[in-house]
Amino acid sequence: MLFSYPLMATISGINARIGRVTGHGITGDVRRGYTPWRPYMVRPLLLLAGIISSGADIGAMEAGLRFLAGGSPQP
Repeated sequence: MLFSYPLMATISGINARIGRVTGHGITGDVRRGYTPWRPYMVRPLLLLAGIISSGADIGAMEAGLRFLAGGSPQP
């Protein structure tokens, strides 16, 4: 967590600046900058990354609640 948070914050900041300047999200920028078929390849990867990230967040919240409740971290 100590090493991954600065990297995550930096990447999020870069993405926010790109979105602010271009007025589009990552997929919109890929669509404008590359061939028409490339966004169709990138969208499923972005969806998969979002699903995995959400699952990791939910798992971390569950582990935190187990820790606070006094249970074992693993079932």
